[in-house]
Order: sequence, then C-alpha cells, then structure tokens
Amino acid sequence: MTNELILNATPLRTSESYQINDLKIKLDIPETKEFNNAQFKNIEKITLKKSENTLLSNKIGLELQTNYSLNIIVPKYTKIEQNIELNFKLTEETLISKINIKYEQNSEANIIIKFEGSGFNYSAIELQAEEYSKGKITIANLLESTANTNIFAISNNIADNSEISHIIVDFGGENKISNYYSELNGYRAKNSLKTVYLGQDNNRLDLNYHIKHIAEKTNSEIEVQGAIDGNSKKSFKGTIDFLKGSKESKGTESENCVLLSDKAKSISLPMLLCHEDDVNGEHGVSSGKIDPKKLFYIMTKGISYEDARKLIIKANFNNIINEIPDEELQEKIIEIIEKI
Repeated sequence: MTNELILNATPLRTSESYQINDLKIKLDIPETKEFNNAQFKNIEKITLKKSENTLLSNKIGLELQTNYSLNIIVPKYTKIEQNIELNFKLTEETLISKINIKYEQNSEANIIIKFEGSGFNYSAIELQAEEYSKGKITIANLLESTANTNIFAISNNIADNSEISHIIVDFGGENKISNYYSELNGYRAKNSLKTVYLGQDNNRLDLNYHIKHIAEKTNSEIEVQGAIDGNSKKSFKGTIDFLKGSKESKGTESENCVLLSDKAKSISLPMLLCHEDDVNGEHGVSSGKIDPKKLFYIMTKGISYEDARKLIIKANFNNIINEIPDEELQEKIIEIIEKI
C-alpha cells in the first residue's frame, strides 16, 4: 500500500522556500504479521517482557499498529557491566515496534539495539531515566541498502542528575527518517546524541532532533556526521530549546555533511530557541565536497581516489564510532562504509 504522507514537522515553522518544515514523501507500507525474529543477550539482570501491541503515535506523525512491543526495566541501584543487546532480523519482514526502556534510580547500563535485513522498519523507543541513572544506548540501522524504509522515533524523559547518551548509526534503506525528542526535566540532567549517516543512489534522509532544557543546569550535545552520494537528498533539523526556568543550562549542536557527488543535496536547519536569559547555546552546520587538496595529499601516498575518499569519510566518523561500546559492532560499521 503506497501512501502520500507529510511527516517529521519542525517544532517551529520556517519559510516554505527552505523546503525543510516537514517531509513530503510516498511510502510503500507493507502488510504486517506478528514479528518473532528478535534475539537478546545479557538480559539476566534486567526485566524484559513483551507487551500488548498498540497504536504508534509520536512526533514522526505516522500512526501504525505495532506488531512487536517490549518493556525493559534496569533495576534501581544496579550497574550492569556487560552490554545488553537486542537484535532484530528483518528478512523481508515488516517490523513496527515500540520499545519502552526505564532506568530506575541509581541504575547504569549500556544497551545496543541492532536492525538488520531487508524489510521495512518503524521503531519507536521511549526512555525514562529516574534520578542518578546513567545509560548509553546505541541504535544501529544496518539494513541492506535495498531495504524499503527505516524510521526511528526516539523520546526521552530525563530526571535529576541523570545522564543519557544515544549513538545512532543510520545506514540502510532507501528512506531514512528519524525523530529524536528529549526533555531534560531534572536538575543537572544531561543528554548527548551522536549520529552517523550515509546516503547513496536516490536515498531520502530526514533527521529531526529536538532537545528541551526544562530544569536548571541541564546540559545537551548534538553531533552529526554524514556523507551522501548519488542523487540522495538529506534534510537535518536540529533544535535546542531553552525553556523558562532552565537557567545556567548549556546546549551545543553541530552537523557536518560531505557531498560525494554533484547531484547530492544537503539542507540543514540548526535552531536555538531561548526563553531564559542565563543560558549558553551554540550551533553550527557545514556541508561541501571533500577538500581536493586533502584528497590530493592522500593520493600522493600511493592511495587510489576511491580509497582516499573512504579514508576521509572514516576519519570524520571515527570519533563517534569509537564511542560505541562494542568492538565487533565498530568493525561491522567500518566494513559497511568500505562496501558503500
């Protein structure tokens, strides 16, 4: 079933001439059946239960019935040393999922969520972090390049003195759509989001990130590194929002997009919204082709043109990839970059 949709609206409308307020797209949404191809690792110390399927409703703006729902609780006063792993295999299957994650008070854990295969993926991940909790969540779209669509809708509610960081790897699928919405509700709450993305052929990428500073002395960081080739088109919308009452808070955002072809198109809209005086916000974006002088220098070392381009892309991505707490996943990501 093909649907003409308007998705992923910006929190604040801008001029229509920018063509970035929302995503107008035709999506082929396959029929769904119960999804049973999920595997878990190192879950002994957490509570993990399947829950009833429900209607997905979030800031993406696409309402669909889930065919897989999961609740995860990291118990209070628990520090889990091993990575908790959730692996979803989409062998031409459709996954429409909702994953609820709760970090209870004084808990700490790393969670890795991987999506592989060639199916349609629409996954919503809703996180609640209670006081003095700490979590790093890696979400990896490793679908085949020929897969239909990958959609992430991620939301956070972060309490006093808690720290939540996300790493998003967004590689697979013809359409890559992501929405990240975070509320720093607690005193000294921290939130970090770091993303790497790749676009090729006729890929469509739409990233919409929005972090709200609500309480005092909160801290946020958005860092995005990407590269697009062929006829691919990317839109990045990043918003750091300082609400009244968020004094002495700090937020930064940056995005860098490398254009690997003359036909690839990048549009970026970084926004700082401020309703409080005593805050510190910084933002910056850049896009352009690889510096020919840098490329020439590498090629003088006997390295081919294509390999030199790969080296530069990997160098841009390395700082984020190296923060993934799993060496095997790091190596797999590098392999995908090499192939593309």
